[in-house]
Amino acid sequence: MPHINYLSKQGWLLDVSWEDNIMLSKTELKELTKDEVIVKLRDDEDALLNFRFQHALQQLENPTQLRYLKREVAQLKTILHEYELGLRK
Repeated sequence: MPHINYLSKQGWLLDVSWEDNIMLSKTELKELTKDEVIVKLRDDEDALLNFRFQHALQQLENPTQLRYLKREVAQLKTILHEYELGLRK
C-alpha cells in the first residue's frame, strides 16, 4: 500500500501507511488521557480530511479506511464528552 502524507495541526508532516495501523483498539482508546484524546482527535480529523480528498480524486486504494477512521473519530468524541460530563477521570 502507498504511504499517505498529511500535515498535522502541530505542523508535522506525517508519513502513514495503512499497515502502520493508525487505528487504536478500544482498550487503547479507554486508557488515553484527555489531552491525548484531544491530540488524537485533531490528527484523525486531519487524516480524515485528506482521505476524503484522496477518495474524491480516486487515489484512495482502500475506501474502508474512511469508515474505520470515521468510527474512531466518533469514539474519540464520545470519550471527550465523557470527560466533560465527569464520567471519566
